[in-house]
Amino acid sequence: MTNSYMAGLNMKGKRGKKAFGSSQLYLLIKETVLTSHTQYTESKFNEDLAKFLKYAPERVGRGGRRRRD
Repeated sequence: MTNSYMAGLNMKGKRGKKAFGSSQLYLLIKETVLTSHTQYTESKFNEDLAKFLKYAPERVGRGGRRRRD
């Protein structure tokens, strides 16, 4: 996936983004990673993936995430 595509995703689909956590691609990636890396837990996988998606806008040069005031 490109950073531009990931910038429009988050795990739950909030704030106008698409939900990645309920997609078939998410399930495929999760099963592949957890099968290949048996010491990796599902909760750690979800945490790392959410963080990776969170910072995608910064990787495409959009000036970073919006700040909450």
